[in-house]
Amino acid sequence: MIAAKTAATFDEAAWPEDLRTRLADARKVGGVPQWIVVRDERVVISAGGLPQWKGRVLPVLRGGEGNPR
Repeated sequence: MIAAKTAATFDEAAWPEDLRTRLADARKVGGVPQWIVVRDERVVISAGGLPQWKGRVLPVLRGGEGNPR
């Protein structure tokens, strides 16, 4: 999902209806962009900032160990 403003990232209206139940599970972290990965109906990782993509998010998406939280 893409929020119109960073401040709206965690507004319920910005989330697809089928993912709103996971909103409370997503950690509210600083930095843009926000990376929130949902797997099997649960938030696996929530991170903020471009450097987090390569170091934390991408390894999780690839199935590696990474540091999910």
